Amino acid sequence: MDDTAQEIEDLRARVKDMKFALVEGKDADLVSVGKGRDHELMRLGLKSRRRLEGHFGKIYAFHWGPDSTNVVSASQDGNMFVWNAVYALKMQGITLRSSWVMSCGYSPQGRYVATAGLDNVVWIYEVKEGATEDVHCELSGHEGYISSCTFISEEQMLTTSGDCSAALWDINNRKVLREYTEHNLDVNCCAVGPNNNIFVTGSCDSTSKVWDIREARSIRTFVGHESDVNAVAFFPDGNAFVSGSDDATCRLFDIRAYGQLNKYFEEGHFCGVTSAAISNSGKYLFASYDTGPVYVWDTVKADTVQTLEGHEKRVSRVRVAPDGSAVCTASWDTSLIVWA
Repeated sequence: MDDTAQEIEDLRARVKDMKFALVEGKDADLVSVGKGRDHELMRLGLKSRRRLEGHFGKIYAFHWGPDSTNVVSASQDGNMFVWNAVYALKMQGITLRSSWVMSCGYSPQGRYVATAGLDNVVWIYEVKEGATEDVHCELSGHEGYISSCTFISEEQMLTTSGDCSAALWDINNRKVLREYTEHNLDVNCCAVGPNNNIFVTGSCDSTSKVWDIREARSIRTFVGHESDVNAVAFFPDGNAFVSGSDDATCRLFDIRAYGQLNKYFEEGHFCGVTSAAISNSGKYLFASYDTGPVYVWDTVKADTVQTLEGHEKRVSRVRVAPDGSAVCTASWDTSLIVWA
């Protein structure tokens, strides 16, 4: 009964959005798509729906907001923008303290955005309309560049760094609660599981490690890649994850079986993987590379089912919206594209 009531509410929301889109003369397909589970990927055939333009430097990172409407992007032009991705509107402009950004994040309740990079500091800002330079707080403590910053909640954050460590932060008190130091080389990426207690890291030591956020020692170490691991992403149920590497492959690992289930590799394609994301159903893997389009893989068959072509330069990030309604890509060509 609860499922039926929820489906009715979802349908009402879709009708409301479609009516609004028609009044505004906007693309109803993008506004209404994805209100159900993985609606955007049931029919696949993704198309470029919006191009977000306004940056003047390479975009190194972006993150979806919790409402699957807003997107935050950070560029080496020294700016971070909060966008309404449905209507391609710039909602907030933030002048960064450092233009050497590598990562950005959106908090789960949508109150804050954060950025980090070569200055070894995480800068956190409040989300509000207009332009701002005011910093909500800063987190300083890593001895190397910060490769990723991921909110666990409005009060806690995970970071990974070139100092070979990951760290759990208390944002309000601006201090490290726990360090994770088992990697031998730079830690490049991090993904948090569905229950927020489990996370996975990828490193230049060619391994991925699964951690319980409450323990300083890793649960499992996964090997198989032959070069740096640049991207990790959890499956929706949290029992498996994918990793992407400079060895031009993505690999699917099962945490419970402690082994590799699949490998995603195109013959003759030798470009490193820059980012990876999983659809809400777990059926599709999106992988971006140093050059070329974004590949959409069938996670079971390990076949490419589509390529997303539209960027003129390297795609630095690919992410699926939290509600499964769209995919967004960011590029060194200074733009973001929303696909649905």
